[in-house]
Amino acid sequence: MIVFEHPFLLILLVPILLLYGYILNKTIRNRKILASTLNYPFKTVLRTVIDAAKIVAPILLVLALTTPVLIHEYQVIIDTPEKLVKYSGELPARFIFLIDVSPSMYRENRIDQAISTCKAFLEKLNVSDQVVIAVFGGEVREIYMGDPNGALKIIGAIKKYEIKYTSISSALGWAQGLIKASGIPGVVIVLTDGANNYGGDPVQAAWIINASGTPVVFIKVGNDPRGIPLFHKLSSKGILVLNANNLDKESLEMIAEKTVIDTKLDTLVNYGKNKINLYRKDYTLTIILYSLTIGLLLFTRIEGV
Repeated sequence: MIVFEHPFLLILLVPILLLYGYILNKTIRNRKILASTLNYPFKTVLRTVIDAAKIVAPILLVLALTTPVLIHEYQVIIDTPEKLVKYSGELPARFIFLIDVSPSMYRENRIDQAISTCKAFLEKLNVSDQVVIAVFGGEVREIYMGDPNGALKIIGAIKKYEIKYTSISSALGWAQGLIKASGIPGVVIVLTDGANNYGGDPVQAAWIINASGTPVVFIKVGNDPRGIPLFHKLSSKGILVLNANNLDKESLEMIAEKTVIDTKLDTLVNYGKNKINLYRKDYTLTIILYSLTIGLLLFTRIEGV
């Protein structure tokens, strides 16, 4: 495919041709004068070629100034973390954060830990990624949908929510419905102390989503002993479980960055969305036009008038 980077310069074609027409007309008059006084040959094949060159040269010059470019399209398969980091902005994914706001999360500053952990993950997302934040207890409430920057501004507001009971399976079911409705490659991240006491089996719900191609990540917040069996079962089912306890800021950021990259790559591959079309510009045609213009202009100088 050929495109012109400066197509508006085509308007120069008319004034340049008028100018060259004037010069050519003046040259022909000079030839007639020379032919009548010095027996100068007025018409020859060479002169006809030179006249044609004087007309073609400005046309080629204007075309060269518009900078015609050959666009070559090629496809890149994103199959490594390094490639994903390079092209992440062109491959958006949806990160669904499910944050437990049951009464137990307000013990031992667990909710503050959940918020700071969520912030660390949000900061590692690409600006093109989509974010959904929902809080849950015995029910689910969506509080944000948008870009990561907007999510960072409202994440602190989670502390004003407190919902009785803890039904992780309900939150996962809600996320699964959102994923199916959108069709966008997604990642589900659950931040909870694991004290599940309501609803269906969270392990089965997480396994179903994970097996469908959407990675599910559980982040353990606090040290509630009631969560130990749940996190153990999740790990045994192949669900990624991270422990956010006792991590300094640097360690938390490293874990968040690696998790975001790995899960995003997994979901893109699972959804078949890990391919992008790129375009390479080839300026060979522009160079050829400039070269031909210069060559024709030099050729017309052999006439001498």
